[in-house]
Amino acid sequence: FSRTLTKCELRELAPSLLCLVVQARSFLYKMVRIIAGVILEVGTGRMTVEELEGNLRDGDSPCCAPLPPHGLFLWEVSYPEDRIRPD
Repeated sequence: FSRTLTKCELRELAPSLLCLVVQARSFLYKMVRIIAGVILEVGTGRMTVEELEGNLRDGDSPCCAPLPPHGLFLWEVSYPEDRIRPD
């Protein structure tokens, strides 16, 4: 299975507070938590960019463990206007 991200931004809100914004039409199970885990692994040097590229190219399973769900929340759900049916 695959999904296409339409947005993936990492924002620094404060010196020790980051905000990951991910947008897509749909998501796989634990997808955002795995993306956040990869950012943490590469950002702290526990995984190199080359290792990540190899995992993305060759791997069938996630290249790192998903982060726990603490702090993760659904911000917004939107639908195209032509998909909304009037009551």
